[in-house]
Amino acid sequence: MRLAPLPVRGLTDLSIRERFVAAGMPSLAYFNAYGGLGREVPRTPQLRDHLLSHTKPMNTLEAIPDMKTFLISLTKRMGDSLIRDLSFIPDDKVNTSPMGCARPALEFITECGGMNLYAGKIIAGEDFQPKSYEERQAFYATMDTRGKAVEFFNRGMEVLQTALTNATDEQLARDVKAPWGEDKKAYELAVIAVIHMAYHDGQVNYIQCLFGDGTNHWAD
Repeated sequence: MRLAPLPVRGLTDLSIRERFVAAGMPSLAYFNAYGGLGREVPRTPQLRDHLLSHTKPMNTLEAIPDMKTFLISLTKRMGDSLIRDLSFIPDDKVNTSPMGCARPALEFITECGGMNLYAGKIIAGEDFQPKSYEERQAFYATMDTRGKAVEFFNRGMEVLQTALTNATDEQLARDVKAPWGEDKKAYELAVIAVIHMAYHDGQVNYIQCLFGDGTNHWAD
């Protein structure tokens, strides 16, 4: 199905649920039952009636989360996935450089923790300056055990999720600076933090494979 375009006036206008409202859909019960956002709404009356009879009708605004709720959920899901995948790398390999030049897995965890910490503090309106390259490298060297890196990562996650939970639409739509100096909206910074975790999660999975574990633990 096609979502109706909306003029961008603020963060609320960007929410998926409002696009469905604009599309004139009073209920998404059969749409949700059919598989969610990734599939086409069933067109035949017979299939629609069957699905409607097996689902509880719901209001569109209840069925589709707003952007902030979605970001909070996605942030937690990606953070949990990253730490879970790290658990499959043995302790004697978790801070080892594959092939002698690649970055160790703990450095990815620490970097993600730092990005989440930065994003959370900026979204919360704090004056928080990014660290220099030299400062980051020195800090990475101190995160030399799984426990230290995961503790720092969890701190960043808590700061980011708290900031998102407490932020208003106006706060999320305000102009901020990314750590590298580029102008972004506050909610874009949160999206970047999630993408950043997903990027490094893929590297953690690949390091797991380089050290001899070829099992796809996502299926566990």
